[in-house]
Amino acid sequence: MLLKNALRKATKLGIALSAIATLILAGCGGGGSTSTGTGGGSGGGSLSCTTAHYTAGTVAVPTAGDMATYARTYNGNTGTFNTGVFTSDGGAATFVLASGGSLTYNGAAQTVNSICKDTTLPMIYVEFGTTGAVDFMADASFTGNLPDLTGVYGAAPAGATPAVSGFTPATGPEGTSVTISGTNLGNFTPAPVVKFGTIVATVSSATATAITVTVPHGVVIGNTAITLSNFDGTGVVAVGTFNVTAATAVPAAPTGVSATAVSSSQINLSWSAVSGAAAYYVYRATTANLPVASMTNVTSGSALVGPSTVATSLNDSYALSAATTYYYKVVALNGVGASVASAEVSATTSAAGGGAVAGLMGGTIQGTPLVLSTTVSTLVGPATATPTSSPIMGPTGVTTDGTNLYVANSGSIYKVVIATGAVTTLASLPGAYGITTDGTNLYATYFTYVDIVNNTSGISKINIATGTVTPLVGAAMGYAEGTGTAALFNTPSGITTDGSNLYVADKGNNAIRKVVIATGQVTTLAGAGWQNAGSADGIGSAATFNFPRGVVTDGTNLYVADTNSQKIRKIVIASATVTTLAGSGTQAYTDGTGTAASFNTPMGITTDGTNLYVTSQNAGSHNVRKVVISSGGVTTVAGNAFAQATDGVGTAASFWNPNGITSDGTNLYVADTTNNEIRKIQ
Repeated sequence: MLLKNALRKATKLGIALSAIATLILAGCGGGGSTSTGTGGGSGGGSLSCTTAHYTAGTVAVPTAGDMATYARTYNGNTGTFNTGVFTSDGGAATFVLASGGSLTYNGAAQTVNSICKDTTLPMIYVEFGTTGAVDFMADASFTGNLPDLTGVYGAAPAGATPAVSGFTPATGPEGTSVTISGTNLGNFTPAPVVKFGTIVATVSSATATAITVTVPHGVVIGNTAITLSNFDGTGVVAVGTFNVTAATAVPAAPTGVSATAVSSSQINLSWSAVSGAAAYYVYRATTANLPVASMTNVTSGSALVGPSTVATSLNDSYALSAATTYYYKVVALNGVGASVASAEVSATTSAAGGGAVAGLMGGTIQGTPLVLSTTVSTLVGPATATPTSSPIMGPTGVTTDGTNLYVANSGSIYKVVIATGAVTTLASLPGAYGITTDGTNLYATYFTYVDIVNNTSGISKINIATGTVTPLVGAAMGYAEGTGTAALFNTPSGITTDGSNLYVADKGNNAIRKVVIATGQVTTLAGAGWQNAGSADGIGSAATFNFPRGVVTDGTNLYVADTNSQKIRKIVIASATVTTLAGSGTQAYTDGTGTAASFNTPMGITTDGTNLYVTSQNAGSHNVRKVVISSGGVTTVAGNAFAQATDGVGTAASFWNPNGITSDGTNLYVADTTNNEIRKIQ
């Protein structure tokens, strides 16, 4: 199941279980027991779902923690809790809103009739008095407190009814890959739920004509019905009967296990798929060489969804401490039993506030405000190259791990040693444009034009150590949410990462897209699509953009260079709330504060965590501007109105169509596109 896997990742992205204290709905149920309850209240009927018993409690407005970090938007609908008190109506599953509380849906307060939890699917159901039932998806494994609410979606997308034509194979043990064929299979909200009997399977890929799933761990041997449905259980489509056979042997121990620290509170793990395995357990300890019985099973911890993972990767952020070494082993499972443990691997989290590279966030080094003399010099360019032609023609994107720069142009990815300016070609990537890094991998946007039909847009991953390029998401040019090649982009430009997700300025679609790195799932965080260009502030799809090109994150917010709107926009990731930080909307070059300042085609953007640095490129404005995040104050750092290639101080220096920009924590580095140079501002 696509979204269940994505939610598994979401609940592991760096917020400990204690952070859920901002959303408290105290419970007493035993977790494993089930019964049916119905909600009270008037209007729209009532909800029922299977859950343990829970008592009354309060729901507080979250300003930080899981919900603030992982709230999602589906089909343009956004939901957030306001302060309210929920009391049990006596049923097993529901909570009826008492006085003083409400939910906000699409920007308007709604009366809430009932709220209940389904233990089969990872969601919280909320029934509005005025709009009917809306599903908030959340961690389904909790046994007490209400967990983070990770999304809300509305009605099923319009279109023809999904129809199944067949599936193959028709028999096999758990762990078997099954492909379901048909038409309009993408027409589920927001992605298809596939069940073998009552057990939800993980969807590995889904298109309009084919869905590939893995027979889940724990299915009953014998004939089992396969069904498709929406996440709220509606729109059920019968697929057929699958004959589940017994596995013949315990799977082999997993191999190829690796662990990489990406921050002070997260370690990413991956391993090779094991033949015959239906799922995996991941064990962790702070002492080396312990047996798995003495280690923590982090795939069944209360902060995670489900008893195991069918994926061959896991982003572990379950109560990790900074500057600590963790040891991991992986075990493969099937119906016969569990394998012996894999070889042990380890990784050490960075100091508090640091990434795998201290301070690395969004492809730039953050944490300390830059102190610049505004002296501009040329790090890479014709004057530094032998022969005198630039080794990097037309650079567009630039990112850093603090030691090296990584530069994208229309065909290649380059590595530049900051200390020496030495340039090597790391990888070939036709159409490369924007680039970011988590310290281990690079992520680059690309788009190519062949003819009116054969055009491509997407994102590729480049391993820094090997230069290996792996397509991540995207294919033909277009606009579609989905996973992997089912997701479509239109000339994606700027890109940034928080270590677990990518955020992309999808220029041609006038949208900011989110990509879950572990699953390749793509959703639209904000923006109303290519046909709705504009500069309106709002939430999710109520906000509009006009050819956004640059984007950077500080881990909590995104900052967007909204090029044709001539504005710098701020997006709160948790709520998808979009506001204008600076820019009048008039194409001009004026320093000032907030909307009193004006930009002339803002392009690239980076941050030190306190300030933003923005490049502009148009007649009368080839420069780098500074925006104070707290106030929106805008000043000019370097460059002037003239398109030239002059080193110097402040406005005495000149650029020619500067584009991407990043910082190593001390200096700024600019992809000076038309000058074929990488410029340094110190």
